[in-house]
Amino acid sequence: MADEGRGVFPLFIKAGMKWETAELHALRRFLLRLPSALAPRVRPLKVLTVTMDDLYGKHWSTTGKGVPGWRATDSSVYLPGRNIMLLSKGAVYAATIGVPAIAIGTLSGNPFPDGSIAFFKRFGRALSTGLGFPLAIEAPFRKLDKEEIIRRYDDLHLELSFSCSNPRRLHPCGVCAKCRERILAEPTRISKRSR
Repeated sequence: MADEGRGVFPLFIKAGMKWETAELHALRRFLLRLPSALAPRVRPLKVLTVTMDDLYGKHWSTTGKGVPGWRATDSSVYLPGRNIMLLSKGAVYAATIGVPAIAIGTLSGNPFPDGSIAFFKRFGRALSTGLGFPLAIEAPFRKLDKEEIIRRYDDLHLELSFSCSNPRRLHPCGVCAKCRERILAEPTRISKRSR
């Protein structure tokens, strides 16, 4: 988006998930290493909070206990309403600062109902109506998998990004379903990082 000349307002939403400290740390490092041509169009990171632990309770996503492992199915990592919550909070923020679009990083393999293009279009219309502000939800990676993203954006420091459901401090665990996706997408750099 910044490469297209658009202003980008990075947003991180804390919701009480186990991986957020490591993910936020990685995001800050990633933003610091953006190419100099992009950096002027990327505004400072905004961190917001909306709790989901009162809904998820003692779920693996909040406790780190029983995290779906390497061979886990997609259904075992589903967090009901997570995209709805993230997009709702992001939409309110976007409307308050006058930004007409919000982007979410959903990938092609996402099989969940709140990760489809049809959902994003309908929910974008509902948010626009409810906020009285025209707002589009964009999912620029919806037709790409992790491997394609790594190849396409090789000028970015994607090795600084983070994707793990059960980090060990600030490092990926290397054994959860999210680590599997990442290791298989980019075996050399990612496996070195997870050691």
